[in-house]
Amino acid sequence: MTWTAPKGWRRIRQQVFDRYGRQCWRCGGYATTVDHLTPVALGGGHDLANLRPSCRRCNYSTGAALGNRIRGQRRHQAPAYQAWPTARW
Repeated sequence: MTWTAPKGWRRIRQQVFDRYGRQCWRCGGYATTVDHLTPVALGGGHDLANLRPSCRRCNYSTGAALGNRIRGQRRHQAPAYQAWPTARW
């Protein structure tokens, strides 16, 4: 299921940024998107009480989850460093 923006989404999005600022509610980074506290797929609405500013990484990494109650929340971790093999054959 793909999320489609409701009518008047740009106005709602701007109201969220006006009310809460541009700090991501999960990591504290710069917010460029708006996240639903309770996902629409799980019955959440588009009212201001259910919306928070979020950085793109935090917003897209959680999907339709309620924190860690449905699916564990992924932490931002850099991939493990693997050295390039230097041995010659």
